[in-house]
Amino acid sequence: MTDWRVRQGTERFIEWACVRRSLDGDAPCGDIGFVRAAAEHAVIVAIDGLGHGAAAAKVAAAACRALDEHACECDDPSELVVRCHRALSRSRGVVMSLAVFRADDDTMAWLGVGNVRGRFLRGSADRVPTESLLLRGGVVGYELPPLRVSTVPVRSGDCVVFATDGIRGSAPFAGVPQAHSLERAARELLDAQSSGSDDALILVARYLGGER
Repeated sequence: MTDWRVRQGTERFIEWACVRRSLDGDAPCGDIGFVRAAAEHAVIVAIDGLGHGAAAAKVAAAACRALDEHACECDDPSELVVRCHRALSRSRGVVMSLAVFRADDDTMAWLGVGNVRGRFLRGSADRVPTESLLLRGGVVGYELPPLRVSTVPVRSGDCVVFATDGIRGSAPFAGVPQAHSLERAARELLDAQSSGSDDALILVARYLGGER
C-alpha cells in the first residue's frame, strides 16, 4: 500500500515533514499532523482520531481547528491541549502528542495524552542521544489526565519524531537528525514500520536554531 499523503515546510527556525497513510486506501485518514510557527515559538502536534476512516478524520480535523485558533498566541502545551479538550467535548475524541519549540530560550516543551509516541533525538553525537515522551492515559475530548509538561534544552539539528499507533513500536528513529531530507526519512519509516492494522502517521521536525 503506497497511499502517501505528504506535507512539509520550513519556518524561521524549524523544518518539518509529515507523512501519513490511511488503513483503507483512499478513505480519509484519521491521523493528522499540525504545525504552526509564530514569531518565537513553533507548535508541532500529531493527532490520532479514535478509530479510523471518516469519523476519525472528522474529529481530528476539529482538533486541528481548535489548535489553529490558539497556536500562534499560546506556547503552553498544556493550555493548548485543554482548549482542544473543550472544543471536542461530546465527540469520540482524539489522542495527541504535542511539542513547542521556543526560539527565545532554545527549549522544547512537550506532553502526550494517549498513545502517540514521541522521541527527541539529539543532532550531535556528543550529547545524550534520545529521550522518550512520557505518555499519560486519557482521551482529549472525553477524559484528560493530569497534564505535566517536560522541557528540554535544544540546539540546532535536534529533532522530535511523533508516531501514531499505526506504526510498530520498534521503529528505529535514530538516523532522523542526520537525514538530508526529512520527507524521505519519514517516508522510509512509514513504509518500513506501518503495522497495516490502523491509520498511520510519522511527523518529524528539526530545530534550526533561534538565530538564522
